[in-house]
Amino acid sequence: MYLVVTKTIYLKSIFGMILGALLTVGIFLLGCTLYTKNSQLDDVIIIVRGGVAIAIFSIPMLLVTIFPSHIVFTGKELPHKYGVRLVKPMILSTVLGFILMIFISVYHTSRLEKLGYIRCSGTPLGYMPAMGVKYVKEPQLCKKKTH
Repeated sequence: MYLVVTKTIYLKSIFGMILGALLTVGIFLLGCTLYTKNSQLDDVIIIVRGGVAIAIFSIPMLLVTIFPSHIVFTGKELPHKYGVRLVKPMILSTVLGFILMIFISVYHTSRLEKLGYIRCSGTPLGYMPAMGVKYVKEPQLCKKKTH
């Protein structure tokens, strides 16, 4: 049984599709930016955990965007059997994002320690607790504020 697509539902679907596409692209670009920022080796480095995971989280966003786009392009609700099939890839990509976030965080930490960086205590200014970690070449740089 299909949902009767009214003009209101159609307009909401267009808005949802555009918003979903913008969020998908934005999340992917943010994740890539955070990852490349983590790869630069300066005297002071702030590692942002989760850059790769954020990029991977754009996959579930893309899958969520399929729901309103189906209404826009076909004028019908997405059949239940296809909607159910989309749930598994969404869950798997979310779990994959968390697993990759852990592995890449461990990789960056060990790589920086091998290169002689020292981890500063506390959370860098402007970062959420446990998300930003500051590494420095010299211990006195831990007290220096970064922007």
